[in-house]
Amino acid sequence: MDTEAHTIKEDENIVTCTGRTPGALIIAGILFAYGALVLAIILCTNVLSEGVVALLILLFGDIFMIGEGVWFVLYWKNKKIIMSDSQVVYYSLTGRMWTYSWSEVRSARCIAGARGGVTIQIRTADRKFRMESGLMKGCAGAEKMLEEKGFLKNLNRAEF
Repeated sequence: MDTEAHTIKEDENIVTCTGRTPGALIIAGILFAYGALVLAIILCTNVLSEGVVALLILLFGDIFMIGEGVWFVLYWKNKKIIMSDSQVVYYSLTGRMWTYSWSEVRSARCIAGARGGVTIQIRTADRKFRMESGLMKGCAGAEKMLEEKGFLKNLNRAEF
């Protein structure tokens, strides 16, 4: 594993799978709007007269929704997997980068994903990371490269 800047040669085949899709931003916008609506309900109505329990439920829901909205914004901004002929580069939600050679990749397996997509989990010696085809663009090329490298055998989406 290498956390230094990756160097990919110009003649290498490069596939980029990224979370920069409209879906992630739309979901984040909906969650932020819901959080703002709950906050407006708390401020504009007399929730305190209903009791502390109602206030705590609304505040918990508000914090949860805004937290998920932040997660989707980070997903849109930072999540990326770059595959080349010699290595795999993974960027996490926080923007941290890990670089692995193909010899360090132990396995890749398909998991049934949400929204009709397939999630591919890639395992290395120290990390598991996922490609969500429903939320990421460029996954078809990454799936093809994983098949060429021998990690995915006969990927059949009809099974999921």
